[in-house]
Amino acid sequence: MRKLITVFGASGNQGGGVVRALVDDPGFELRAVSRDPNSGKVAWLRKLGVEVVQADYNDPESLERALNGAYGCFVVTDTEWDSDDPLQQELIHGQNVADACKKQGVQHVVFSELLHVKKAIGISARHCDAKGHISDYMKQIGLIKTGIIIPFYFENLLTTMIPRKTGDNTFALGIPFGDKPMPGISAEDIGLVVGSFFRDSAAWGGKSLGVAGDIMLVKDYAKVLSNNLGPKKFFDGQVTVQQVRDLQPYWPAAVDLANMYEFMMRASLPYSKDRTLKLCPAVRSFDQWVADNRDKLDAAFN
Repeated sequence: MRKLITVFGASGNQGGGVVRALVDDPGFELRAVSRDPNSGKVAWLRKLGVEVVQADYNDPESLERALNGAYGCFVVTDTEWDSDDPLQQELIHGQNVADACKKQGVQHVVFSELLHVKKAIGISARHCDAKGHISDYMKQIGLIKTGIIIPFYFENLLTTMIPRKTGDNTFALGIPFGDKPMPGISAEDIGLVVGSFFRDSAAWGGKSLGVAGDIMLVKDYAKVLSNNLGPKKFFDGQVTVQQVRDLQPYWPAAVDLANMYEFMMRASLPYSKDRTLKLCPAVRSFDQWVADNRDKLDAAFN
């Protein structure tokens, strides 16, 4: 009998990756959740034969309907930085979906989580702390949960962390990670790992994994870009955490992200490339991801 998996955030990178990882697996049936199931953003899901249903994290009854009959679900929560209290809002959303999972008897929850920052070093990164509290709550109410702990997205280099042009064909990476190796993964590959969790629920229920396709210094990420995108040259711009904090007037998440980077530089991190690849050999290294996205990257860095 096929197991029904409800996928939240199915139109995004993570949830969409979960759909793509499982849609052709005969052991699973998929149900994608969207706040607006008539949106063009989810049309591709229907073309794949995936059921699309409406639900909203602010509406517990809609969450229960979306989870009716589900064996498992993938949960990803967003931090809405323009809200009055982003941490509390995200926490409520996470608790609502956790309560709905409990009420509907979901047997395996995979949650896209981050680590507690304030508990660890005394400064808040609200997007991390919210997910840490949600993870704690899921455990507290007795859900069988697998935590997938997310590192830096390679795709950030195309959006929020796009390298800064410093001269003719020279670009600086503005990632404040000091001299510590930084874990990273393609957001598209997260679904591959989640699929592996659902295929072996007995082994992964109650556990977590800090996933990584690569773990290396910022200057080594720059070297990979240079090797693949010549004649463009990339280097570590040696951006500091304080420089990120100073963006606060222009970027509501600046202080939180800076605090997250400070935590990651100071703390012992759980990310493992070896464990990730042992579980899911198809997860790409940064070099492989850059090669796969060479045209897109080349066009973006001009």
